[in-house]
Amino acid sequence: MKIRCMGCMETYDSQYDVCPHCGYLAGTPVEEAVHLTPGSLLHDRYLIGRVLGYGGFGVTYIGWDGRLEQKVAIKEYLPTEFSTRMPGAARVTIFGGDKNEQFTDGLAKFVDEARRLARFTSEPGVVQIIDCFEENDTAYLIMEYLDGETLTARLAREKTIPEDEAVELLRPVMQSLTVLHAQGLLHRDIAPDNIFLTKDGQVKLIDFGAARFATTSHSRSLTVIIKPGYSPEEQYRSAGDQGPHTDVYALAATMYKMITGVTPPDAMERRAMIETRSRDLLEDLHKYDKKISAHRENAILNAMNVRIEDRTPTVEKFMADLDATQPVRRVYGRIKKIDLFRVPLWIKIAVPVFVAAAAAVIVLLSTGVIDFSRFTTTVVVPEGMVTVPELEGLMAEEAMEQIQKAGLRAATAGNVVSDYVEPGIILLQDPAPGSYQKEGGPVSLTVSSGSGGGEAAEGKAIVPYVIWDDEADAVEKILAAGLPEPSITYAYDDSVAAGQVISISVDPYEEVEADTVVKIVVSLGPETVEVPDLTGLSAERAEKVLAELNITVTYEYEETDEAADGTVLRQSLTGDAEAGAELVVVIARAPEKTPASETAAPDTQAPETQVPQTAAPTTAAPTTAAPTTAAPTAAPTTAAPTTAAPATAAPTTAPAADKGY
Repeated sequence: MKIRCMGCMETYDSQYDVCPHCGYLAGTPVEEAVHLTPGSLLHDRYLIGRVLGYGGFGVTYIGWDGRLEQKVAIKEYLPTEFSTRMPGAARVTIFGGDKNEQFTDGLAKFVDEARRLARFTSEPGVVQIIDCFEENDTAYLIMEYLDGETLTARLAREKTIPEDEAVELLRPVMQSLTVLHAQGLLHRDIAPDNIFLTKDGQVKLIDFGAARFATTSHSRSLTVIIKPGYSPEEQYRSAGDQGPHTDVYALAATMYKMITGVTPPDAMERRAMIETRSRDLLEDLHKYDKKISAHRENAILNAMNVRIEDRTPTVEKFMADLDATQPVRRVYGRIKKIDLFRVPLWIKIAVPVFVAAAAAVIVLLSTGVIDFSRFTTTVVVPEGMVTVPELEGLMAEEAMEQIQKAGLRAATAGNVVSDYVEPGIILLQDPAPGSYQKEGGPVSLTVSSGSGGGEAAEGKAIVPYVIWDDEADAVEKILAAGLPEPSITYAYDDSVAAGQVISISVDPYEEVEADTVVKIVVSLGPETVEVPDLTGLSAERAEKVLAELNITVTYEYEETDEAADGTVLRQSLTGDAEAGAELVVVIARAPEKTPASETAAPDTQAPETQVPQTAAPTTAAPTTAAPTTAAPTAAPTTAAPTTAAPATAAPTTAPAADKGY
């Protein structure tokens, strides 16, 4: 049987443990726990392989497009400053508080810029975007797979590249950048490791927008996404004025590295040296390459000026300078030297103020006036909620047990074919592990159906995997396997959705005689109960009726004069309901009266005040609520009319007799 290598996505015979194409060892664990496990499936289409590279904001995997049947590169948005992933899990865990907002902001930019880039499929100097979607609480970018090496790898081997070849090598990249810059798209991370040289001679700029994806308007720690030597000074500042000139600097720095073999000095170190000693750390290119043309040397140095105002503004101008036939004038920066012995006035004022404030805070802390312990918080699970357990990677039966233990309810979402995940293993869950769900709420599960059982011998058939399949799909699979029509029975099941297969009489992928009739059990869904209409019944009678039903009941009380005190006012469910469902029954309670407003005679207040006292026992038993209705008629005269209570109590029991309970 042929299997697909997770290292190179080529196929080879399963009898080998090591891929004969690339040497990848099957089952090799991921380098970092946060990386997706090879063999994971995305979007029911893309197969995840080994990691090609990763950084502070994301991971790139080799992948396989099952629909187009071609290799792809898959970039996952995963800024480790704001998020993580449990080992073996698929969903991303996003940190709380401000980090959650930063993650979400960056995610939106990742998706937005990817979709904008997808419009430029005709640009040869930029990697092509195939697809972009959100899944596992993050987003994925599907790109063309490039076979070759990075410019970094070539430079490590060859050290330098001749001037003319270096310019022509980067020309496709520069031409594509002019188009993208015109649409407001910047790269922000141009460097030799993001320029890819394919085996068929193409040059592609990869990781387009990488810094933007990881940078958010709220971020502090990830605002500065830089590569020392290649990033201009504006990228070191959260409010830096970035634009086409930012990519110009990085392009020129890359060309500097290609021609000289030397990584340019850091932009901020250059500025500091200019400000303190009036000397630029960046050496002229002719120091390393005596044959370099003067106009190209000036073009590269002008594009690497520290100040934006002194720098070549656009890629078009940079290309024109590189191709110029006339000498290019060298533009020198105008950064002023700092007088280290001259202290600005604002510093003279600020330092004493700061020292005084710091001393005051120390005194307040030592005396206990300021106590930071009061600001500590304890995280608790909200009332009525439970934490969703980690279920991905478990067998279906075990996952359902875990759900039940957590006080939740399993809900099946079907199965997915997977070449690399054993049948019966949970592939996806919703909600994500660690999140909160209402007690008794559903957790949706998707199970792997494996990849198939291979070819059957003559006169034999391989039983397909149909667990959690819809009945029609299951029958179709069984017939397609060469087996006769299955025997179908039906049963109630609290976890498996109605119409889906609960079980099969033969183990999936077992080889059986071709005339074997397999038996499948199809779910009718949760068993239902008939909830009667309780309106008008006394609370006691309603409780007795509901005690015979498999249902959870919650009683609530509401003051009203629309129904007799102690009788059912309304209910949340009637008719068919799932066994174990929650029913809310609202009991009517007579409004409290205000005795002082019912009479003006002082000597009659005593009988009036007795009414609330005698009314208290009536709320304990709904059937004795009638006396409370006699109180208003008793108030104008004497307490004697309260003996009329038995006569008024009869109607409250009449509805029960009418309903036959």
